[in-house]
Amino acid sequence: MTTQNPIAVADTISKRFYATQALEDVSLKFNAGEVHALIGENGAGKSTLMKIFGGIHQADKGRIIINGREVKFSSPGEALAAGVIVIPQELQVVASQSVAENVLLGQLPEKSIMGFLSTINRKAMAQRTSELLQKFYLNIDPNLEVERLSFAERQIVMIARALNHQAKFLILDEPTAALETREVDRIFEVIETLKGLEVAVAFVSHRLDEVETIADFCTIFRDGRKVE
Repeated sequence: MTTQNPIAVADTISKRFYATQALEDVSLKFNAGEVHALIGENGAGKSTLMKIFGGIHQADKGRIIINGREVKFSSPGEALAAGVIVIPQELQVVASQSVAENVLLGQLPEKSIMGFLSTINRKAMAQRTSELLQKFYLNIDPNLEVERLSFAERQIVMIARALNHQAKFLILDEPTAALETREVDRIFEVIETLKGLEVAVAFVSHRLDEVETIADFCTIFRDGRKVE
């Protein structure tokens, strides 16, 4: 377990929405190869902090540091380019498209026909997708429509997409909320693989038994503050 390599750091972050102080002077770090769980009641501030990391919100005060460099993300796209990826509860998949098209969304490989026409290289697309999914021991047809997958398999597709985008800091927002016990175990195996790849993982959850099982560290939020 790595303890001296922070990938993502929040330094005295504060955020207000009108009359509500959502975050107040919150500082914490997420290390490479570790799972850092965030727990607390709804409205405690944990999701707001994750959305600031993900470029969805901007802090009123404080600094976000990624790989030792202070950043100010104005959009999720900027966060994505820096390797910060949020996987929300409502998975952002295109159910009617294939596994490969979802994994490589925005980065579909192309090939030339007759030297000047470009088209999607479906062979390369399937090969790259299989390589990513095999990291999680998931052997499914890259050409299979995502709508035919289980919810847990769809989450793994999203995580594979994150790896394709060179994820350094992966934020999982309530990833087990809709899963059965067997599927939870599968997602935990995937998270262990991410740790081995030196990805920093934020695990937002309400389930204390799961936190005890998977997390290296745990931070409790209450009323917009970090509670030790």
